[in-house]
Amino acid sequence: MADFRDHFDAIGAAGFDLAAVSVDPPRTAALLQAELYLPFDLLCDTDRSVIRTWDLLNEHEHGGIPIPAMVTVGRGRTVLARSLDTMTRQVSPQDLLAVLQSADPGPPPRRFLMPRFFEFLRLNRRVRRAGEA
Repeated sequence: MADFRDHFDAIGAAGFDLAAVSVDPPRTAALLQAELYLPFDLLCDTDRSVIRTWDLLNEHEHGGIPIPAMVTVGRGRTVLARSLDTMTRQVSPQDLLAVLQSADPGPPPRRFLMPRFFEFLRLNRRVRRAGEA
């Protein structure tokens, strides 16, 4: 994970975010994140539901541990790359960057948020009251 920490800015420059999934409890994950100075989130899957869904659970070791893997998801939740690794052979940040830089991210999604009518009235009233004070 430290390798990915060191390449976090380059991954962001390619237009992607980074997160890791752990089966550890939140306190343990937070300690690891602080110890390694990780700038990305460690998502906790303590019940192993995500790991099972992605078919990455090795149930034969220590009550079920995740198989080291890298899943790269693009816009529209399309899987750009997937790598099942071993404890001794894992995808390098350079390999991940090559995949990310060759991917066509497409245009950013367009979002337009409009508050509901009554929320708009409430917000407008608050703004007017703040201006009077």
